[in-house]
Amino acid sequence: MQKAKIKSIEQIKKTITKEDIDAAKRNIAIEKLLYFISDLFSITELENKIVTDIIMNKNTFNEIQNVRDFNPTTKKSYVKRGYMGMIWSANIWIENSLKDNDLQIYSNNDEIDIDFPSVVKSKKILKLDVDISV
Repeated sequence: MQKAKIKSIEQIKKTITKEDIDAAKRNIAIEKLLYFISDLFSITELENKIVTDIIMNKNTFNEIQNVRDFNPTTKKSYVKRGYMGMIWSANIWIENSLKDNDLQIYSNNDEIDIDFPSVVKSKKILKLDVDISV
């Protein structure tokens, strides 16, 4: 048998730093962002559609790229074209003309908006190499 002394909740609370609180707030914010994106998937699926592409800017991508559900591409040539990988079977594209709080979600019935010509062109070129769509 082993004996150990544990700290009380009050003792542990005294060791929590401002940095710990800031990190916890950031993690909560990332989770809320993922819930929001998940809700958009659900809304799309209620219309009997499948989300195939998500377009966001690099700042938003930087926030979600380390979540466990993200499957990054390992091909540099894809990353150079703005394709970053997949989350929940949807392609993630970077488009820097989008603001931090803007997100574009496209389904299997949609054409990617012409406002994102680099994504449209890249998707066509990458499709020649390997089919990245769902």
